[in-house]
Amino acid sequence: MAAPGRRGAPRGFSLIEFAVVAAIGTIVAGLTFAALGGLKTAARYSTAAAEMVVGLRQARAEAIGRGNNVAFVVDTVGGRWWMVEDVFTDFSLDVFDPANPAPAPDHLLDSGVLPDGSSFGPPGGYGTALPRPFSWVPVSTAMGASFPYCSFCRTSGTNTGFGAVVFQPGAGTIFTAGPATLGQQLSVATDIQGPPIHVTTIAIATRTSTIQWFETWQP
Repeated sequence: MAAPGRRGAPRGFSLIEFAVVAAIGTIVAGLTFAALGGLKTAARYSTAAAEMVVGLRQARAEAIGRGNNVAFVVDTVGGRWWMVEDVFTDFSLDVFDPANPAPAPDHLLDSGVLPDGSSFGPPGGYGTALPRPFSWVPVSTAMGASFPYCSFCRTSGTNTGFGAVVFQPGAGTIFTAGPATLGQQLSVATDIQGPPIHVTTIAIATRTSTIQWFETWQP
């Protein structure tokens, strides 16, 4: 009968093997945190874009339901917005005060701030002509918009960078600034952290107050 073979002594991990495993774990963990960070940024951006669309459509519905003008005011510099019921039809961006956005008898219906990871922009605008019936909405400086990412926002004077869409109870929309067109727009984008940039442009038709959004990726 053959003698049983000799068993080798139990062997643990060497220092080099342990270092390799630790390094791999660190890399995987870093990739995981980076992926989660990207997902959070994307989620915040999607929420910001959706809230802008919902807010504008709500402002339109409030104007119809209340029988008064409702102004949707944006601050492209501070990344803020307000929804104000204009009871006496005397809303003016010249006297709009962010600290007191709805002095009596007006009413503040809603307000919001763009979350981290999103902002108004980009400076180059949407860049591509929109489909009908929004094809005449300015989306770049070539189409006549001074602020490509907000074609109805002020470029100088009181409340520079502010703009307002005033929805009327019947039909029709009044914009506080911008070129004379069949509609206006504002754009929201992810913070510029490297290409591509996700851009959402929200177009509003002047005569019908129809609101639609369009998305693109810019290099």
